[in-house]
Amino acid sequence: MNINIQFLSIFISFIYGVFVFFLFTLHWHYVRKFHFFLQCFFSVLLGLDIALLYIYLLFSINNGVFHLYFVFMLFLGIIFSFYCRNYVKYLKKTLHYNNK
Repeated sequence: MNINIQFLSIFISFIYGVFVFFLFTLHWHYVRKFHFFLQCFFSVLLGLDIALLYIYLLFSINNGVFHLYFVFMLFLGIIFSFYCRNYVKYLKKTLHYNNK
C-alpha cells in the first residue's frame, strides 16, 4: 500500500469518526424514549451497521488492509467531535449570557 492510500485511509477514518459520533448522538436522541431492551437492541444493531460500513469503506479504499492507527484515528475523530460539540455549547451559553 503506497503512502497516498494510507493518508487517504487515515483521513477517511477521522471523518468517519466524526460521522459516527453525530450518528450515535442522533440515534440516542430518538432511542432514549424506548424501553431498555429496545435501546440495547437498536444500539447493538447500529454498532454492527457502523462496523460493517467501516469495513466496506476500507475494502473500497485500500483492499481491506486494516491497521491499528486507522482505529486510533477513528477514535480521535469521535473525541474531536465530542470536544467540538461541548465547545459550541459553551460558546452558545456564554454568548447568550452576554446578550442579556
